[in-house]
Amino acid sequence: MKMDKLQNGLFGNQSREVNIRHLINKYLRYWYWFVICCFIFLLAAFLYIRYNITSEYLISTTLLIKEDNSVGPLKGEGFSGGMFGYGMDKTVGSEMIILRSRSLMERVFEELALNTSYYIEGRVKDIEVYKEDISFSVLINKLDPSAYGKIIKLTGREEANFFELTEYDEEGKPMVNNYKFGQEINRPYATFTVIGSSESEINTDIIVYFHDLKELAKVYSQMLQVELVSKDANVLYLGITEAVPERGIVILEKLVEVYQKEAIENKNQVQLSTIDFLDERIQFLSTELSKVEKNVETYKRENDLTDVSSNAELYVQSASQYNKELESLEIQSSIINSLEDYVNKNELRLIPATLYLEEPMLNGLMAKFNELLLEKQRMLRTIQPGSSLISNLDEQLTNLRENIRDNLLTIKNNMEITLNNLRASTSQFQSKVQNVPSIERELLEINRQQSVKQAIYLFLLQNREKAGLDLASSQANSRIIDEPAKEDVPINTSESTFYLGALSLGLFVPFGFIYLLDVLNNKVIERKDVEGKLKVPILGEICHSKDKALLQVSDGDHSIVVETFRLVRANLHFANVGKENKVFLVTS
Repeated sequence: MKMDKLQNGLFGNQSREVNIRHLINKYLRYWYWFVICCFIFLLAAFLYIRYNITSEYLISTTLLIKEDNSVGPLKGEGFSGGMFGYGMDKTVGSEMIILRSRSLMERVFEELALNTSYYIEGRVKDIEVYKEDISFSVLINKLDPSAYGKIIKLTGREEANFFELTEYDEEGKPMVNNYKFGQEINRPYATFTVIGSSESEINTDIIVYFHDLKELAKVYSQMLQVELVSKDANVLYLGITEAVPERGIVILEKLVEVYQKEAIENKNQVQLSTIDFLDERIQFLSTELSKVEKNVETYKRENDLTDVSSNAELYVQSASQYNKELESLEIQSSIINSLEDYVNKNELRLIPATLYLEEPMLNGLMAKFNELLLEKQRMLRTIQPGSSLISNLDEQLTNLRENIRDNLLTIKNNMEITLNNLRASTSQFQSKVQNVPSIERELLEINRQQSVKQAIYLFLLQNREKAGLDLASSQANSRIIDEPAKEDVPINTSESTFYLGALSLGLFVPFGFIYLLDVLNNKVIERKDVEGKLKVPILGEICHSKDKALLQVSDGDHSIVVETFRLVRANLHFANVGKENKVFLVTS
């Protein structure tokens, strides 16, 4: 019994607890595979980042939308809270839609002439650059739709003023021609000029792509991010993703500039319409006034008139009061007639704002008409003409114009009655001056016509100056808070992430391969492989020898293999102490 316990202590199964050091040593045995795989995957990540990924940067700016505090004559509680009764700010929401509109972006691209893009030809990958970063530019005079997506290549020559233009046919065959800087190049697909100074040189091959501005503007308008920074402030965030940061900054700057320009133009429509109307009337009255003044001069010269008689002066002073009232009413009557002709035209146009009469109801109707017409023009930028909203506005505009016509007709009729009464009073007074010579009466009539036209002329000039001042003082409804700038780190590439992933793969692949080999292995590699399957004592382990000579245990030989044989023999002798009928089976 004691011998069995001793044998179990010497040759029994070892503990099956996991040996962390043994597990680590099993994988460290293949350390060179980990090094090779990590190197390969890191190199692959480096090449992928360099040749397959184009870094894109986020360009952003913030824009403050100023509140419109102008209130029209008919604005009140019924128009507060937005046009459709929603809880959002109608002004900011409309401006966000306008900023994202394709028409606005098309105007930006047209002013920047971004129908071409430039690439520096590389051995593996072409690198896009901004046109300001190269010493020349391609000026497009005419671009046919067949040029969209077409590629040309510019190559420098030894002569400083010349370059080679390489074109490609439908089969991809190159066609090379030589041109001079500044020379107009006429091709079936386009007419363009390569602009550069006399010292300009093309040191590397430049690839030029032609773009469709409308399609390009559509892509950028969809890519443009317009967000409200805070619910408590009218501040908008504008962002765009661009592979060429300089171009993205220029696009955002021009977008804000064009947006502000269009906002000012929209505000100035009423003033411009008023100025055009006033200029037309001033030109007409200037001609009429000149004719009247010439008539006075001719009449006095023909009748040798130098002074008005004392009696005529007395009658004129008595009639001055009637004439002043008559002149004032005739001025208003002329304005009413002009407005009536303007409103009766078929097309819907803005009503001049500076010709409002002292009629509160008429002024309110005209102000409301202009407000709805401007709202329609703004909504037509983003809504189809057949929309129900547009139809609703057209119906309101038609009703307002009819109300304006009726109001003008009523005012005109009342004014005609007043004018007739004044003319009747004037006629009664003129009967008292029948003794005044006919020449004096005719001169008085001419002078009255002259004063009426002169008063109207001065009135129009004053309103023309007022409209000009309003036009010059117009300001944009927004301003930039933060100038457009790019982020320092690309948003689509993170080198540390790629390299960390490559390093992880470099460690995981050999680890998994070694683990798979270990799982599929059906050979005895280590002592624990036998201990886990059989409950028999192990006498020893004999190392593998690569020596092809016959293994023989002899005196004086102390090699590792020989010593393991001796150890097995000693353990075998010890395991059979006190036992009889010793039988040994040796098998492979």
